Parts: sequence; C-alpha cells; structure tokens
Amino acid sequence: MSMRLLLDGAFDRYFDPQRTEGAFWLFQHVPKTAGSSLRDEICDALHERRRETNIHLDGTDPAIPFHIRLDQAAESFAARCAQDRYRFASGHLFARHVAHIRAAVPGTHVLTYLRDPVARFVSDFRYQRSAMHPGHDAFRRNVPDIEAFLALGWTTNQMAQYLLPPDVVRTGDPAAGVEYLLSHFEFIGVQDDYDASFGILAQLLGIDGVPHHRARTNPPTPDNPATIDPALAARLEAAHALDRALYEHIRQGLEAVKGDLAAWLARRRG
Repeated sequence: MSMRLLLDGAFDRYFDPQRTEGAFWLFQHVPKTAGSSLRDEICDALHERRRETNIHLDGTDPAIPFHIRLDQAAESFAARCAQDRYRFASGHLFARHVAHIRAAVPGTHVLTYLRDPVARFVSDFRYQRSAMHPGHDAFRRNVPDIEAFLALGWTTNQMAQYLLPPDVVRTGDPAAGVEYLLSHFEFIGVQDDYDASFGILAQLLGIDGVPHHRARTNPPTPDNPATIDPALAARLEAAHALDRALYEHIRQGLEAVKGDLAAWLARRRG
C-alpha cells in the first residue's frame, strides 16, 4: 500500500491517478474516529453507477456472539463482490475482515482514520451512554462510570485492536504496528486535523476537497460530560500506549510533509 509514499514525500507517485482511478475503496472505521461524517462525504462524491454499502449487523440474530455476526457480515459482503462491482464500502471491521475482502477484491484500497487515543476512549464511553446508542440504558446500568469502562480491559487500544492482526497487538511492539499500517493502508488520516486529512484524501480520490458533513455529534450534558481529571487522563494514557504510538507516528508524519505537500498542490493547480 502507499501510505509510505505520502509520508516519504513522493507526491507524484502517491497521487498518480492511474494508481487509483476507478478503484474499490474500503473504509475501515474505528469507532469514534469521525467515521460517520467521512462516510457521508465519500458517498456523496463517489456517485458513479457503482454500488456502495456499509457492512453492519442489522437483521442478524443478537443471540449470536458479536464477533461471529461480524464475521458473517464481512463474509457475506465478500461473496456479493463476485456479482456486484462496488465502488465504496465501510464498516467497523477488524484486520481479518479486511484481509478476507482483499482476497475477494484484488486491488482493494483501504483507508482509515486515527484519533488521539484518550479523546477517542472518552468519546466512546460518552457515546455508549448517549441516546444515539440503542443500548444506552443497559450500558448505564452495567457500566456506571468511565472507571468501570476502563476496567473492562477490552476497551483500551481499540485502534490497534481493529487495525492490526492479533499477533501484532499481542506483541505490543509499536514498530511492528507502524510497519503494518504503512504496508497495508492507502491512506490514514487523523481526526484531530480533519480538514487537512480530508484534503489529502480528496486529492487522492479526485473529489471536492472541502468537507461538508458533520454527522453524529454528541454535545456534553451535565450527566454525560466530556472532561476528565488529570489523574484519570494519565491512567488512560498509560492504558493506550500502543494506540498512542500508532497515532503519533501518523500525526507527526502528516505534519512533517504538510508544507511540502501544500507547495506541491499549489504547483499542480497553478
């Protein structure tokens, strides 16, 4: 994949339209990383007569364990790709699902977004408590506060858990995680610099470079605040060491090429 080209400043190769023209794009959406807004933008822009879909669990038996249902949804989509030529798909997919879809659709271009890991964790907790989440009442009963959410264990390093294979996650090795991302993703943006990341993706897709959507916002309320105290923030930071390493590598890499990329784009337009 070509994210490495972008971070290396090889813009002519990275943005060469012959690499991506007509490609099938798969958005691997980590929860609470600006996915709903981004998906709306891409669907609006890629409006050719080719199908798009969101790979999700609606209509599946809730008695079946979550991961089995998600496996079934991804496998069903991969099977449909044999009959239908999709332009874009998205979903809360894990690395194993992406690998399965890539096998079904050679040349799949995968993109994702990262977010400051502590902010993402807090946002995830707040979403689970909000009316936007269908199971928010049960969540509030079973997970009364953010400390309880952290104590669940599986809620930490979610970006790594979604994007990396389990064997890489188990090692906890940041270098291996970064290598996997750079080798497997066409584009990785950061939610915390959404407009700049969207501008790069728009150039890559050949679409309007100005974002227009802002979906599924969750404003703070007295019973669902967005702020946390410094002591808890430090604990969350320690619990998200792998996510922090992945995020910072991509964030700093994008920041490092921002000036050169702006100059390259200006010359191209000029």
